[in-house]
Amino acid sequence: MLVLSRKTEESVVVVWAVLVCALAGGCAVPQPRGHGSLSRIVERSTQRGYWLYLPKDYVPAIDNTAAPTVELRLWPLVMTFHGMNPWDSANAQAREWQEEADRYGFIVCAPELATCNSFMEYPLRKIHTYVAADELATLAIMNHVFRRTNADPNRVLSTSWSAGGYLAHYLVNRHPERFQCIAVRQSNFSPTIMDPARAEEYSSTTVAVFYTQNDFQACRKDSEAAVEWYRENGFKDIRTGVLRGMGHERTPETAAAIFAESCGATAETSPIRLSRMQIMEDMSPPATQPVSRKDLVSDAGRLSAHGTENRSLVSREPEGSPSFTASSSIP
Repeated sequence: MLVLSRKTEESVVVVWAVLVCALAGGCAVPQPRGHGSLSRIVERSTQRGYWLYLPKDYVPAIDNTAAPTVELRLWPLVMTFHGMNPWDSANAQAREWQEEADRYGFIVCAPELATCNSFMEYPLRKIHTYVAADELATLAIMNHVFRRTNADPNRVLSTSWSAGGYLAHYLVNRHPERFQCIAVRQSNFSPTIMDPARAEEYSSTTVAVFYTQNDFQACRKDSEAAVEWYRENGFKDIRTGVLRGMGHERTPETAAAIFAESCGATAETSPIRLSRMQIMEDMSPPATQPVSRKDLVSDAGRLSAHGTENRSLVSREPEGSPSFTASSSIP
């Protein structure tokens, strides 16, 4: 009888899962396309590509002469880190976020990563050269975005899907001054590449960790491990959500709502898909026992699906509860 080590067993499970995903046509992007502009750009100093989405209402400074009545403003920036290539990509992440970017007025940047591919160490346990290269490239890309757009350097979200979680957590841990908020979705986490000595520097940062009822086992376990790491290291605002009846699916709506609250953005349209997601309270790991919960609300009143009241997607630890603002207009 062949006996596999835990690491080998986890790797086999992931490889099998992504092969199934590929045979099913890949991890599709079901979210509607936005009405802004999407482009691929190369940051010259690192020669690293990234995808940039500017929301439909974005007005760059150079166009202010054409619309002098429009007040210039700084726009919140979403840095989204893709999952394992070829089953996810920077382009897919940028496309996934378009509707939310238009809804809340976010600029979205999705770097092309060297870490997240089928040849990476999985589970990730060390800061390999490709991790360090992605760290350098991401910082350079962020600087590039700030130079060429009106993105706000003080309102930046680190978010991810799947294997992109390794970098989403790591980059904030190493550069906490560059990020306002962390909100990951169905993502991996590695405590061995995190530096607990840096935790105090950003322990007041909002941290949100979402995964799904039928997610890959590795993502479920890593999500719980992430929450435990933040709790043990004294973080004051930890949000969690286990989404009922869903698999390893793209859910940018969850992270977008958390970031909107954190950065003060207001939704132009009601997040209908978000309102239909439900949290499974009995699946929350022990480290995330909620103290209080609130329903998602709009200016018109409580959002519901098919007339049934939904529970909040998030809980806050150790005190308080989230509030979301959305207009009553329907997309």
